[in-house]
Amino acid sequence: MPHRDPERLSQIERTAAELFGRSGYYATSLQSLADAVGLTKAGLLHYVGSKDNLLTLVMRDVYDADAMAKLGADGNDQPVGTVSLPGYLRDIVAQNAERPHLVRLFTMLNTETLNPDHPARQYFQDRERLLEHLADNPCWRIPEGVDVHATLNAAMMAMDGIQIRWLRKPGRDLMAMWREIEPILFPAAVWGPLD
Repeated sequence: MPHRDPERLSQIERTAAELFGRSGYYATSLQSLADAVGLTKAGLLHYVGSKDNLLTLVMRDVYDADAMAKLGADGNDQPVGTVSLPGYLRDIVAQNAERPHLVRLFTMLNTETLNPDHPARQYFQDRERLLEHLADNPCWRIPEGVDVHATLNAAMMAMDGIQIRWLRKPGRDLMAMWREIEPILFPAAVWGPLD
């Protein structure tokens, strides 16, 4: 089997992330991807196997790579009660502010997966389960009486909505938009000053 250059595969994944984010999975052809990276369609398939497999690679190697590093692979390497949930979420927003093309990819695919046959549907279903697992992590520093599941769920819904508004109006400050909603999600009377 011929050698597959890891740098070339990374270029393919990054280009696919941009094209899927711009046009969606269905509207992006393998030929357009191959053209964008200077390969034939057969050459592209040699690297990725199939379009569905390429989508899996993009979500794992491009979209999730940074986010999963935030708390370690599953967050279990942080001491109990030491991680600020508001601070963690603010870090995600700051990270996303630097990668609008990946936020666009996530948003586009999330919408497309309303189709039950979409190849990324399982990814988004698994992501919901991952959020449940994340909420159960003992690393969070949570005030007495706060339901971490409900709070994290509300925060993620708010983040999705804010990101859509941000993508619709380029040039807006995503961090400023998030800071407007933080006092609602994390009221000072319960959470104290946010770090």
